[in-house]
Amino acid sequence: MPAAYVSPDDLGRPWILAIAAGLVAGAVAAFAYAAISYAIEREVLIAIIAIGMVVGFVVRSVSGRPGWIGGMISLVIAAAATLAAVILLVVFTAADSIPDGMKWLGDVDYAFALEVYFSDFLSYVFVAASLLFAFLGGRKAKDKAQHVATPAADPA
Repeated sequence: MPAAYVSPDDLGRPWILAIAAGLVAGAVAAFAYAAISYAIEREVLIAIIAIGMVVGFVVRSVSGRPGWIGGMISLVIAAAATLAAVILLVVFTAADSIPDGMKWLGDVDYAFALEVYFSDFLSYVFVAASLLFAFLGGRKAKDKAQHVATPAADPA
């Protein structure tokens, strides 16, 4: 069996549930990050790492299968959630300055907001740490008890 082989048992329902749960966890974590940062009027870059940790933990917990597939799923979901968190923070901030209700959504320059957010090198560091924690959390090594050799049965 080649090293890149993925058995059909590794795909299917557990991963679909894990993706759905990871998306929900990522959305909740992104909203929490944006709400907290907006409420205290400061960016809490360390909280970006929490997004990756939450997504990785949820994907691994729901799928019940550690490995690189869970790590990659967690990484992609955490990247999307991190981007959503930054955009939500921009939207929350823009809502204060435009009094016309929902009209402001089309008036926000999201590309400029992302450019401003990522103008600081530390933003890259914390986002990279978030994605690393997401991958490692979703990929967590198998339980040590599974690697311990069981004693051979007594033939008598």
